[in-house]
Amino acid sequence: VLTAAHCVMRKAGYWVVVVDRNFRQRRLRAVAAAMHPDFVPGTTPETQPGTDLAILKLSERLGPDFRPLDTRYGGDIPQGDNVAIAGYGVVAENRRGTARVLRQARLVSLGELQVANTVTVVADRTTLAETAGAGACLGDSGGPILRAGPGGYQLVGVVSWSSGAAQQGRVRTACGGFTAVTPIGQHAGWISARAAELARFEPGEAMPAGTRPNRADWTGGR
Repeated sequence: VLTAAHCVMRKAGYWVVVVDRNFRQRRLRAVAAAMHPDFVPGTTPETQPGTDLAILKLSERLGPDFRPLDTRYGGDIPQGDNVAIAGYGVVAENRRGTARVLRQARLVSLGELQVANTVTVVADRTTLAETAGAGACLGDSGGPILRAGPGGYQLVGVVSWSSGAAQQGRVRTACGGFTAVTPIGQHAGWISARAAELARFEPGEAMPAGTRPNRADWTGGR
C-alpha cells in the first residue's frame, strides 16, 4: 500500500481497512513499512525536506477483487491538469463521526510549490483556495491523487498536507485550501523495486535492506 511516510513513521499497530465493490470490509494489519530513502523522520509534513512516501506490507493479500493502480505512467502533474481526490477525512475538527463517509472531489493543479521540499499544489477550480471549497480534509494525508487515463484512473500522486481554507477571523476549516501533493512519477522506479522486495518479505524476518534503506523503516508482528 502506497501512502505518505509521515502517517506511518512510528512503529505502531497500524491497520488498513479494505472495502470491495460490494462495500464488504476487511481489516488487515500492516507488518512492515519502507520509507522513501530521502524521507527525514521527526519533521512535520510542511517542513519535510525529503520525499513523503512510504510502502506498507500487509499481513495478507487482498485477493482477486482488488487490482493495483498503475504507477508507471503517472508522470508529473502539470499546471491546469484535472485530478481527483478521495478520502475518509473529517470535515470539521473534533467531529470524528464525519470520517465514516468516503468523499471525493475534482481539483485542478496549480503547479509546483517550493516549501521545505517541492510539492504540487491542487485546489478547487472554482474557489482556488480563497474560500471554503473542495480539497483534502483532516485525515486524508496518504490518500490518492488520480487522473483519468486510457483504461481507467492512473495514480499520479499522494496527499501530503493541506492548508485548509481561510475563513473570517483566520480560522481554518478541516477541508479545502491548498492540497500539497507528492507526485509519484519520478519515484516509480523506487516504488516498484521496493514493493517487489516487500512482497518477498515474511513477518518475523529482517526487513529487506533495499538499495537505500531509511532508518525509519520498521517491521511488526502478525
